[in-house]
Amino acid sequence: MQGAGQTNRKPGPDFCCIGAQKAGTGWLYEQLRSHPDFWMPPLKELHYFDRLWRSERRADRSQEVRKDARDERDLRFLDAMEPLYAHSEIDLDGYAQLFAPKGTLLSCYITPGYSLFTDVINDRIVLPFPYLFGFSLGREPV
Repeated sequence: MQGAGQTNRKPGPDFCCIGAQKAGTGWLYEQLRSHPDFWMPPLKELHYFDRLWRSERRADRSQEVRKDARDERDLRFLDAMEPLYAHSEIDLDGYAQLFAPKGTLLSCYITPGYSLFTDVINDRIVLPFPYLFGFSLGREPV
């Protein structure tokens, strides 16, 4: 793997984490968000591919997150996310560009709900990002 200081980063996230509820994904998000080699999106669960974001109960989510933005990179992410999430179709290039604020840092998205996807859906997400490293967190008892 290339170091975080490398300049030839591919667009999009470098890592994808799925997992069971209460398996430590929140802890992992906070650890990576505070690591100097990582830039993490300003919200942990993006839900772009499962469309949960677009429900009425979550419509104001980006406004809530905006209050806790750490820097200009977080605000750039949110500015790009809002119009992207407003469209009903999946835009893989637009999704990849959400991670442009990472610059030369590593980036990861964590959405445990993606663990419920079928292989066909997973292939639709993973294949356009050939450098994406995916992993899952589990817990005991399963």
